[in-house]
Amino acid sequence: MRKFLISMLMGALLVSAIPMIAGQSVEDEAAIRKVVEQLYAALNKKDIKAAFALCDENFENYPGTLKGREANEKAWEPIFATRFKDVQYKQFEEIGIQFITPNVAIYKDRYDFSGALDKEGNTMPSTKWSNAHVLLKKDGKWRYATMIQWAQ
Repeated sequence: MRKFLISMLMGALLVSAIPMIAGQSVEDEAAIRKVVEQLYAALNKKDIKAAFALCDENFENYPGTLKGREANEKAWEPIFATRFKDVQYKQFEEIGIQFITPNVAIYKDRYDFSGALDKEGNTMPSTKWSNAHVLLKKDGKWRYATMIQWAQ
């Protein structure tokens, strides 16, 4: 019985240490969630400058056709001023945070996307999307490196 209790205690200690081993902390998770929340809030306000202020200067879109925070911001400004002027993002599920290294994480979630217009100006149907937000930590701050999205 004593060996069993010692084994259980050692197992509990190991499991509780896994986040620290992975470089994961409660503070990092909270900071990542806050950055994601700020992104959706900025996009819903159509504040593209605030949205891209959350990105690393080397932010790259997926599939890599736009490189750099400024290039991405410049490309998205006219879209949010026209076709996306009434767009709303509404997160409905957090899937989780995966730390690749202590300074690189993937935040996975699902959200509703509504209010977009197609190229002819017609309202597009609301769609559900999955998202993999790739963030990196520089100088103590979490920033977007890229984002991968796909429709459900």
